[in-house]
Amino acid sequence: MLNDSLGDRKERLRKIIIVPSNQTINDLEKFRDIAKNLVTDRGVDGVEFEPVGNEVPDFEDFDAVYQHIDRIRADLRRSMGRKKARICIDITSGTKVYTAAAISIAVTRELPFSYVDNTGRVHYAMARVELPHHLEP
Repeated sequence: MLNDSLGDRKERLRKIIIVPSNQTINDLEKFRDIAKNLVTDRGVDGVEFEPVGNEVPDFEDFDAVYQHIDRIRADLRRSMGRKKARICIDITSGTKVYTAAAISIAVTRELPFSYVDNTGRVHYAMARVELPHHLEP
């Protein structure tokens, strides 16, 4: 995913927000070091790797994960400016609950999401729900 994000794009990768679970929190520093080296090796400066604070949501609780990711999204939009904060949520290797919550946010907030398949190919998707006219509020 990082290799793809660092490719020849008009938009520059500026932040990577890591959302660890209780099972992966101990590997957070190791991941950050590997990712920083990859970014630096590609000649990219200024990418910030931000932790999500000390709170780690219960990855078996849909509402907790949804609220946690949505809070990160809202904070990014505020801190980076609404027009500059183009956000993509990566769902690769997420738990079922994380994946469901992340895609729910992507759909309701009209954000792209991405994942890396078993062959290493990166996929991007944008989903939208259109209600039949008789179900609209």
